[in-house]
Amino acid sequence: MSKTYQRAEVSKHNDPEGGSVWIIIEDRVYDVTKFLSEHPGGEEVIAEFAGKDASEAFEDVGHSSDARELLKDFYIGDIAEFEKGQIKAAAQVQESTSSNSSMSWIIPVAGVVLGVALAYRFFSQQS
Repeated sequence: MSKTYQRAEVSKHNDPEGGSVWIIIEDRVYDVTKFLSEHPGGEEVIAEFAGKDASEAFEDVGHSSDARELLKDFYIGDIAEFEKGQIKAAAQVQESTSSNSSMSWIIPVAGVVLGVALAYRFFSQQS
């Protein structure tokens, strides 16, 4: 059975300048401290996600099967069951909120257009 970590503990391992660097990918925890200088994309790419969930970034890059295989060497445990999927759920809520807010301008603009149209009609009939 693998060790279980809470996200708060992982977040403490965020020091690429001489400390340790842990990342989370798909609710699995990896200690990539020794891999930083070897990363083909540069250590700053990993350092940006030190102590955080890097699942989306890892998938977006489209890592090869070799990279996924190499990742196994740095696996140290899993995220606690009650915290699994929290980042995905938060991202979905944020995405939902941002898509709703991108449409929120329509109602005020429609109100202004309607008001201008009514005012124009009112004043044009009085002339």
